[in-house]
Amino acid sequence: MLRPLLALGLALGIAAVTQVAAAADNKWAVVTVNNFTPDLTFTFDVRWGKGKWETVKPVPPGRATTFSHPLDANGRAPGFQVRLNRAIGNAKPVIKTWDLTWKASPNNAAKSGTHYEIFRDLIDRQYVWLAEVGRR
Repeated sequence: MLRPLLALGLALGIAAVTQVAAAADNKWAVVTVNNFTPDLTFTFDVRWGKGKWETVKPVPPGRATTFSHPLDANGRAPGFQVRLNRAIGNAKPVIKTWDLTWKASPNNAAKSGTHYEIFRDLIDRQYVWLAEVGRR
């Protein structure tokens, strides 16, 4: 009983670091971040795995930006992270880093990736939050 649980724990630990795609025709890891706010433009940082943080071009209201990374021969790609200051205007800055799940795809088009949305926090409207589309 202990051996299967240990194997499951090890598998889950490995999955947290690197995702694996199932289908052989998938060539890309794809993530899209949507700005669903009506009035805010966002700039944030992203990285694949432990790579260098890169600042993305500003994402205006109602727009999205897509990120992709080629899968290796085993269908793997590093994890994807977004780092964002959640504060709006004069609110106290709160820097948050999210680990986003990518979706394997045969192309690097936005429609094929996992979609996330930036939206105003439902409790404190001076801040924003990031969640997978349909999961807030």
